[in-house]
Amino acid sequence: MPLRGVEPPHLSAYASETYVYTNFTTAAKNLERVEGIGPSPRDWKSLVLPLNYTRIVGDTGFEPATSRSQTVRANQLRQSPVPLAGIEPTRLLRPQDFKSCVYTNFTTAALVSILYNQILLFPMTQPKFFETLSGEKIPLPVFFPDATRAVLKTLDSTDIKNTQTPGILVNSFHLLSNPGKDVIKSFGGIKKYMNWNGAVISDSGGFQVMSLAKTLGGKNSVTDIGVNFKTDGKKILFTPEISIKTQLAFKTDMIVVLDDFTDPKSNLTEAKDSVRRTLLWAENCKKIFEANTKSWPKRPYLLGVVQGGRFASLRKTCTRELVNIGFDGLGYGGWPMNLKGSFDHKSADIIRQNTPDSYFLYGLGIGKPQDITSLVKSSWHIFDCVLPTRDARHNRLYVRKNASSLDYSYYIPDKSIHFLDKNPISRFCDCHLCQNYSRSYLAHLFRIKEMTALRLATIHNLRFYSELMRKLRHV
Repeated sequence: MPLRGVEPPHLSAYASETYVYTNFTTAAKNLERVEGIGPSPRDWKSLVLPLNYTRIVGDTGFEPATSRSQTVRANQLRQSPVPLAGIEPTRLLRPQDFKSCVYTNFTTAALVSILYNQILLFPMTQPKFFETLSGEKIPLPVFFPDATRAVLKTLDSTDIKNTQTPGILVNSFHLLSNPGKDVIKSFGGIKKYMNWNGAVISDSGGFQVMSLAKTLGGKNSVTDIGVNFKTDGKKILFTPEISIKTQLAFKTDMIVVLDDFTDPKSNLTEAKDSVRRTLLWAENCKKIFEANTKSWPKRPYLLGVVQGGRFASLRKTCTRELVNIGFDGLGYGGWPMNLKGSFDHKSADIIRQNTPDSYFLYGLGIGKPQDITSLVKSSWHIFDCVLPTRDARHNRLYVRKNASSLDYSYYIPDKSIHFLDKNPISRFCDCHLCQNYSRSYLAHLFRIKEMTALRLATIHNLRFYSELMRKLRHV
């Protein structure tokens, strides 16, 4: 049966009339019927139909179809006919079987007994893989280093692969500026452009755009239409449509919607406006994304971004409204540190508690090993950050305290104490640096400012992170 490891009560008695669905976003056709079961009706999003019935006709009938079904939001169900979508059940149902079928999308998967008109709820399995457009399944949790301009400084694609790093993050705004969307599109996408066969997530570029706009054009440069600013003597308007179409041209595996970054110093009024605009842009991005991927055999994931700054109520509102719009996952947006300078676990918990279990949870820009470890234990799945590569270029390498430990310390190779040290950087690491060179040699390379030092240190830090994520999959 589709829900492995789950033994529903009475399954054997109802087996001939029982159907199990997984990995869906769903809602009630008849909300009064299920009031009080699971989350409140406003949290339900859509109705699931079987593979061969994809159009609703009137109130109770369904029109057979041959193509795979789709999902609609609850407020669309009164329209007729409406294209619907769903997940293929263990076997196909008849139209009359659906008159009392109800599903919830929040923290559960539904086992529905048609015969006895009962609804039984069971825990829904969280996502275990990040699947690329080519079908590769990457186990979660996963860390994506920032290859902002389609390159990790000092490394090529082969170096990245050898660290067992499964994917990278690129910045669509920077790549739109140089080399440009048309150049990358002419190669068939970002992967072919940089000869990389791993996963790629594209950031919207919202943080960089907002920073430029507020620095060069002031707060008035940010409007509901988009962001206006001037750079290199040129006036630029960056909109949700430009962001989404640019990312689609890059053919990345996950696309991030454009959001209005909530400044950590924002007051409540400013933060509310940031959330309002973030939701407006998110809905626009979703419409543009769907309109431009209709003919794609497989579409990338679409990620919404939660804003709201340090205000818990705004974080909660933004999360719930993004879920209402409907995404494959949500990202922790804004500055992740609280006013005391430590990671803001409160905001992360609010996002987690108000997000469906089937969603990816993405810690945008979160990269300290201790923060990643904490969030993985709270069921977050994807992370990206400049830390491992930036630290490597600033003479800071991560060293695990023992073979099985998640704890680590920093190794600084430019201290004179290491100039005669014949040991590897870490005896618990199998990277190219640790298997071939001594601490003394690396310290020498840093001392003479040799670029090879930066390459070797970056390889080491990325291997540390890939091994950290492997260990966290078993936590």
